[in-house]
Amino acid sequence: LELALVLDVSGSMAGAPIEAAKDAARRLVSGIGEKDRLALVTFDSHVSTVCGLKEMTSKNRKDVIAAIDRLESGSMTHLHGGWREAATGLLEGGPGDETIRRIVLLSDGHANVGITDPTTLGHEAGQMAAKGVYTSCVGIGDGYSTVQLQALAENGGGRLHDAERPHEIVEVVTAELREVVQTTAENVRFELGFPARAHVTCLSGYPVQFVEGAATFQLGSMMAAGKREAVLRLRFSDRFREA
Repeated sequence: LELALVLDVSGSMAGAPIEAAKDAARRLVSGIGEKDRLALVTFDSHVSTVCGLKEMTSKNRKDVIAAIDRLESGSMTHLHGGWREAATGLLEGGPGDETIRRIVLLSDGHANVGITDPTTLGHEAGQMAAKGVYTSCVGIGDGYSTVQLQALAENGGGRLHDAERPHEIVEVVTAELREVVQTTAENVRFELGFPARAHVTCLSGYPVQFVEGAATFQLGSMMAAGKREAVLRLRFSDRFREA
């Protein structure tokens, strides 16, 4: 496992949200194996790689937790910059076809610095997923902005989790870590062939690519015995029905 933990330390996270996010981060750092590698990236107006990708030996684990303890809230929200820094770091992490590379981003989602367009964010997340770097996001607070976080998670082959209350952040991050280490298949895709006069729409929010006579839905990662549900709508022209 190579895991990049990305924490939003912007001004809107001040108080209980950032303290809960730090608590969740500590638990995540404590929960991964010694041979696993972890990086810690934070962002407000600026992006900071607090810790590059390191094996979680006893010393490194203590150092990362101490760095988390020192984090304080800052100013604005450069969400794209923080995510991109983490993704680039994982790409440069080293060889290993069996390596699971995952970003877990904790934020209230109110991006206001750098790239904020969800289509662009989704496109970049999809490009990273195609290279084996997957993104999951934790939306913090009952008023978090889903737009950018959803674009990153859905196109990045991961999941978007809700954490309205501080204690839920810990539960969600712990569950995400458990899912990551139990992952059986990455970048799962479902391909549906259909007649030329049919029009197919995915109502479940999964990213979809259309080529002539087929639609490919990206379902992300899955655990053993896991399930994914995709609701599809098919429309047929009158001419097709008559034929």
